[in-house]
Amino acid sequence: VQVRVQDYRDRLLATTSVRANSARDTLNLTLRQLAALPANMARQPVLRDLLAAPPAPMAAPQAAHPLLEALGADFGLQVVILIDATGRLIASGRARDPSTAAATSDLSRRRYFVEAMASGRASQFLIGRVTKVPGVYLAHRVDRDGRAIGVAVVKQDAEVLNRLLGDVYRAADDDVSTFVSVQSLPGQGRSSIAIAPSDETVVYILAAQNSAGGGPGVDGLHSVSRSTTSGAPGSFVVRRSGTVAPANVAERINQL
Repeated sequence: VQVRVQDYRDRLLATTSVRANSARDTLNLTLRQLAALPANMARQPVLRDLLAAPPAPMAAPQAAHPLLEALGADFGLQVVILIDATGRLIASGRARDPSTAAATSDLSRRRYFVEAMASGRASQFLIGRVTKVPGVYLAHRVDRDGRAIGVAVVKQDAEVLNRLLGDVYRAADDDVSTFVSVQSLPGQGRSSIAIAPSDETVVYILAAQNSAGGGPGVDGLHSVSRSTTSGAPGSFVVRRSGTVAPANVAERINQL
C-alpha cells in the first residue's frame, strides 16, 4: 500500500510541476508580447511629438486619442496611456469621465512610472484607482534626442490573464512569493473567487467554459467548486457542473 501511495504522490507531483511550468511559460510569453506594445508606442513619431510639446495642464484631453484608442481596441486593453516626464497623464485610449479626471491625472508616484523613467521599462500589478479592477501595468520610457520625455503604458486586466491560464493559484502559506495551482479542470476558463462572509475558511470558485462542447459552450457555466479549508491545494470539490442540470431549485441550493 505504501508503495502505491508513494507512486501516486510522485505522479501527482510530476503532473502538478508540468502544469505549473506550462502556466508560467504561457504567462511569461503573454507578458513579453504585451511589453512589446508600449515599446512600439515609444517609437511612434506622433506620440513622441505629443510628449515633446505636451498640452497645458488645463487642456489635458478628456476625449480618447485616436491612435491609442485603436491600440486598445485591437489588443483588447482597457488602459493605453501616455504620461509626460512630470508624471502627468496627457493622452488616453479611452474617453475620460470629467468627474474622475483629477484622480487619474497625476501618476508621478506610480512605481511603473518611476521605474520606467529611471531604467527604461517597468511592470507593476495594481488595482485601478477609479475602476478598482486589478491588472498588470507595463510601461516603457519614451526618449527623444537623448532625453526622457515620458512613458507609454498599457494595462492587461487580471481577469483576462486568469481566463488565459484557466488554472486558479494560491500563495503558499510559508512563502507568499510561491504560487501553487489549487484547481485545474478540463475546459475551465475564466474563474472568479469568493469567500463566504459567514466563514472565511469556505472559498468558492465560479468557472466559465473556455471551449465549446460538453455544456453551454464558450463562456457558459463550467462549474462551481467549494473548499472548506481556505482554498488549500486539493480541497476544492465541484458542487455544480455546467454539464448537469439540477432537477429542481432545492437541489440547486443543496449542491452549494
